[in-house]
Amino acid sequence: MNRSTINILIADDDRDDALLLTEAVHDILPSANCIHVLDGIAALRHIKTNVEPGLTA
Repeated sequence: MNRSTINILIADDDRDDALLLTEAVHDILPSANCIHVLDGIAALRHIKTNVEPGLTA
């Protein structure tokens, strides 16, 4: 993955709200990668399994 890509993790149990937020983000940052999960537990699980330790912006 390109390190200059911005990854945005959206934790929201309403898929329509997440879609609206994703569309708004893409209007401003077309190259952003939005990942949607349904709750905080799923967000933490995603971070634990998909983010390299020590990785900073």
